[in-house]
Amino acid sequence: MDEPSNVLDVAQVLRSTIDRPEHALHGLMEAVDAGQTKAAASCLRQLPAAIAKLLPSEWIEKNATALERGDYDPLSPLFANSKFVGPDGHFLIVAPWVFRKSRGDVCALAALFGQVIPHHPTPGIAEAVEDMQGAKLRAPVTPVYPIRILSSAGTVKDGWFIVPDAWMWRDSVLGPAFSNISKKSQVLEESGAPAMRRMFDADTAEFLIDLLHGERGVAVTFRSYEIHDAGHASGLGLPRKIHDNLIPGYWYKGVEEWRADGIGFELGSRLFTVEEAAADIAANFYARFGLAGITDGTDGPTEHTPCALLMLDRLLREGHLVAKGERLALRDPTIRGLVRAMEPQRHEVLELTRRELDLVDATSVMRLYGSMSLHPATLVVYESMMRAPTVRYFRPELVS
Repeated sequence: MDEPSNVLDVAQVLRSTIDRPEHALHGLMEAVDAGQTKAAASCLRQLPAAIAKLLPSEWIEKNATALERGDYDPLSPLFANSKFVGPDGHFLIVAPWVFRKSRGDVCALAALFGQVIPHHPTPGIAEAVEDMQGAKLRAPVTPVYPIRILSSAGTVKDGWFIVPDAWMWRDSVLGPAFSNISKKSQVLEESGAPAMRRMFDADTAEFLIDLLHGERGVAVTFRSYEIHDAGHASGLGLPRKIHDNLIPGYWYKGVEEWRADGIGFELGSRLFTVEEAAADIAANFYARFGLAGITDGTDGPTEHTPCALLMLDRLLREGHLVAKGERLALRDPTIRGLVRAMEPQRHEVLELTRRELDLVDATSVMRLYGSMSLHPATLVVYESMMRAPTVRYFRPELVS
């Protein structure tokens, strides 16, 4: 696929090249929502010509066969090598996908029809990670594809970040993650900014919002996920941790998320300008504090909770985040001040990653991650000054 010179073609984000795809694929999406794998396979074999011509025939054939036989492993090499994407970026995946919750995973049939938006991956990420950890990578850096979703059903419906390891075939973690850019743009405007204003004082909130305003926010959010996923490739590597069940439970997964965030911040400081690095941190504030606060609490804690708690704890301990009345505030709400605020976490995460690489027994990762501590006051601050204000605004039905 030809790529433009810019990192992300934001102008294409909300445009579609297909007229009303939800109508053309209505039967397929209906079958998926009903969990009818055989009917979904039949729909795949009878795709409308206007859609079938956009997609790789080998992928569609193997996907239909996988649905009929209940064996999805043959999709693995095609997915890992992006052989599911058509010449203009269109793709269609129909398979079980796991939606992870602390109260139990939900695995059900999913369908995702979309288009990869032309983009340039950030160069030098793998080399930079190896340089910072002082060792060769033990896992590949997961590519992140910015996409527009044209139609979806099942567990991925309306998803805004679709992780590869949740697809139910062998080594799915080696394939790309999907960042739903059109959904992300909507969430930034409708949810992220209001959440920031309810957690932070006016100076801090408007500073963070301005860093992600408009089209710039869409491009920054894509880049922030790209460097975050590079963080998962550091240390023992996320594929090994998932395959060997080294991070069971939401606390261990949350520490892994926090570690990947910290590696991403370090990458930002090395690969980007200080303005770009600050914007990446602001995007992380949106994701970990704002949006996690909106959704957290209805199905029990997820890995986002300990990740947000660890980041908040370190910001409070170092005095970079302070209380001003009923809201929190950055002590120095400037571009350089925000980057400086994350330096202690970057150093702590690098040390944690190097200790992880030095482990003789990989199962000791659980002991290492379990040693990460929180001050008791952090829980109080998170609940009263972050989660509660956003829940009152976005989910008033949950407030007694």
